[in-house]
Amino acid sequence: MLAAPMLPISPGSHVLWAPRKSVVATFPGLANAFLRANDTDPGSAAWAEVQRQLSIVVVALEGAAATLRPVADL
Repeated sequence: MLAAPMLPISPGSHVLWAPRKSVVATFPGLANAFLRANDTDPGSAAWAEVQRQLSIVVVALEGAAATLRPVADL
């Protein structure tokens, strides 16, 4: 399996909100990776980067969800 190249992270980057190149307002890493991969062949390094960025988003959301408590417990 080929490792996807790591992209540089902007100083203001965040998983959920950061400067981006696409029109998508959230998940900039995923949106930018998809924008770059959209016109490439499936299985390309660009799509591997999309998968990597999606994994980052999923882990971030699962971590955030794990901190939530039911309203009745507040």
